[in-house]
Amino acid sequence: MRALALALAAAALAGCSAAGPAPAAAPKAAKSEVLACEDWLVRQSARSAALLEELAGGYTPQAPLVVPDPYGAAPLTALVLFDTQKPCTVEIAIPGDTESASFRHAFGQEGTRHQIPVYGLYPGRVNPVQLTLAYQDGSVETVTVPIATDPLPDYLVPYEATVTQHESADGELLYMAMATDTVYPFAVDANGDVRWYASDNAFSGGIFRRLENGRYLGFSSPLYAPAFLRPGVVELDRMGRVYREYLHDLIHHDAIELPGGNLLALTVKSDSQLTTGGMTVGLDRIVELDRATGAEVRGWDLNELCGYTAGDVAEGRYLHCNALWYSEADDAILVSAASACCVIKLDAATGEVVWALADPRRGYPEPIQSKILTPAGEGFEWQALQHAVMLAGNGDVLMLDNGTGRLGENGEPVPDLENYSRLLRLRVNEGQGTVEQIYQYGKERGNELFAAYLGDVDELGPGHYLLTAGGRILNEDGTASGTVLDAYMGIKATEAKIVEIRDGQVVFEVHVGGGGRFANIYRAEWASVYAPGEGEYDLQAAGKRSGTLLPSARVEFRLPENPLKLENFSAQPTDQGYQLSVPVQAELGQGDTLLLELRRGDTTLYYSAAGATGAQALVRAAGLEAGEYELALALARADGRVYYAPLGCRWNCGG
Repeated sequence: MRALALALAAAALAGCSAAGPAPAAAPKAAKSEVLACEDWLVRQSARSAALLEELAGGYTPQAPLVVPDPYGAAPLTALVLFDTQKPCTVEIAIPGDTESASFRHAFGQEGTRHQIPVYGLYPGRVNPVQLTLAYQDGSVETVTVPIATDPLPDYLVPYEATVTQHESADGELLYMAMATDTVYPFAVDANGDVRWYASDNAFSGGIFRRLENGRYLGFSSPLYAPAFLRPGVVELDRMGRVYREYLHDLIHHDAIELPGGNLLALTVKSDSQLTTGGMTVGLDRIVELDRATGAEVRGWDLNELCGYTAGDVAEGRYLHCNALWYSEADDAILVSAASACCVIKLDAATGEVVWALADPRRGYPEPIQSKILTPAGEGFEWQALQHAVMLAGNGDVLMLDNGTGRLGENGEPVPDLENYSRLLRLRVNEGQGTVEQIYQYGKERGNELFAAYLGDVDELGPGHYLLTAGGRILNEDGTASGTVLDAYMGIKATEAKIVEIRDGQVVFEVHVGGGGRFANIYRAEWASVYAPGEGEYDLQAAGKRSGTLLPSARVEFRLPENPLKLENFSAQPTDQGYQLSVPVQAELGQGDTLLLELRRGDTTLYYSAAGATGAQALVRAAGLEAGEYELALALARADGRVYYAPLGCRWNCGG
């Protein structure tokens, strides 16, 4: 089945188009029911309160309260809770099969009530976790707490790790954030063994950036289609507990923490989105959100600043921003515009384009075209459909050059089997307006590392890098292609390859997926199991939410002459805690739009409803006014016909 939004997502990535119009399946009557949906912050707060109440029953270091996977989101984590008669500090040791795979952390604060987070357990075994208690009088007590875990689940995508000489002095894990919400992220240690994985979409696909406080920044669960459009971002820990959610209209692809704590995120214009076929494809705006209130502090309209118009979008020219980086030294923003094959440096204070990394043969509007840097030195090649743009420690520009749509010397696209993805390091001389290629890795491996979309790069130290070829779309013979639409529609299997390079030599490599599975990695990074200075757990910390979901009632529907009938329609709402799912059996043609309508009194909200196996709408309870909503579907055909079908279902939203 071809869903419009997915076709557009693929087109935005690789210039593909969807199949022609197809007739909608006949509808069938839906069962009338009321579905209750509980907010995840409420659910997690109740769980924390229950654990605190249980702890009051009196637990000691010798007989602690052990709670594996306390929030039902990360099975290789646990909480160890106990009281001591005298104040003490606690140090934890999680033995590994080797020293580099062993984890140790001193929590630092002294007290009599202890809430110890445990990360990095092995699956399918009893883990002998050691706690060392140091008292004020100098005495030391060591206890061993056995924590049993289940074997790895079948849903975890297959992987293969090759390790030569990776060293992890700080007790690190390689975290791999998946680009979908049906394939959950996981992490491996220096030996390639799984030591963390997610079991629900609290760790929703995409960004997984560590914050200064040791927690992580992730996406809210999907609300719109395609799945990279999100209602906000969340601050959460590795157990899946959410501390803050920042709601904002259509955040996508990337968000980062600024010096001082505010958040910088990619979003779209809520008042005048550039669209094609009813879907936003421009992905064209940057916002700074206040960390305390969630309010928008400032914003930048990249289409306006870079000269893109609705006419450009109609002709297939648009930005599709997918990565952010901030330069504190000069208050500047680096943004990757993937579909434009362009990296832009933006003066945050003035909104002016400082320079652009882009092949001038592609042709860009002003002011990009006039700000393109001039290559200097030998062997320079322009990037194409790049991801994960960042600044290295010395100010060089790093990125993953995916290569999709790469232009050869003759100006024609390079064939997939001759193409490659590479880690690319560039040095910009702003005074001279030049750019020099300093280092690359991946071209020498050719199609073996060609990832048509997705991926990441990191600088781990001098001459030390991590490359993530995140979306390799596999042909039957194991080669990779650039047919992004086939990958989105599940027609082709995908895999990812992560390569660690030190001084030009591969020291660690992980292959994820393949074997007929769908597995894409958006970001990957080595990170210490415990953040530096991380303290004991705080079950009393309350989750908070800022902002509201913005109604998408910008779409106006009229009652059609031939409304959808319900005879052969199937709608099965299910409660997944904080999300409502309404699967839809329908064929969508190019330019068709399927929306789920929520109506309560005079309030009407519309959400794009597309999924990989047909059409599906995912609706979050967060930010909605509490009450009962009636559900209906609206189908807008490309020829202007609009069909409307009440589902006979009501949703009782807790707000």
